Amino acid sequence: VGAERAVVVGLSSGSGIAVDAALADPERIAGLVLAAPTVGGYRPTGSFAWMAPVVEAAQAGDEVTAAERFADTELMQVHARVAVAVRDMIVDNAGLWSLRQNPAVPLEPPAIERLDGIAIPVLVVVGGADTEDTKAVAAVLSQGIRDVRVEELPGAGHLVNFTAPDRFDRLLERFLAEVWP
Repeated sequence: VGAERAVVVGLSSGSGIAVDAALADPERIAGLVLAAPTVGGYRPTGSFAWMAPVVEAAQAGDEVTAAERFADTELMQVHARVAVAVRDMIVDNAGLWSLRQNPAVPLEPPAIERLDGIAIPVLVVVGGADTEDTKAVAAVLSQGIRDVRVEELPGAGHLVNFTAPDRFDRLLERFLAEVWP
């Protein structure tokens, strides 16, 4: 978009991309908001059995069914008032399920080993009802980044900005006011 410098907000996998961007080009990133975070190099400990029907459809070449099944997972559940929009967004991007490998090029060494190189303010937001792995990533980030604040929103799910929108927006506004006056 041509911006010289920005505060980058990432949700779920997007937060891992935001961390990589901050490490790859630190002069352009003024701050990070990492919601339901991931980080390159983290090895999940939880079971992904719930993804089996999604992967099965993707491997069969049925991207739309894979997207619909992913939209139906507990991870993607949101309030009824935005559920249709979230489902439509997932299905509109069904082509992603046809990819045979992740197009993102991971950093080497991975971000998880370089968190001490992040020298900007970081806000991590995690839902209280999110997965244990997501909460574990938030803990890793809080231990590895110098200027980090972690906020857990009780009752919020993985799509924390949709499952606790008012609370998420207040945290985001406060952080932006501090970092980008």
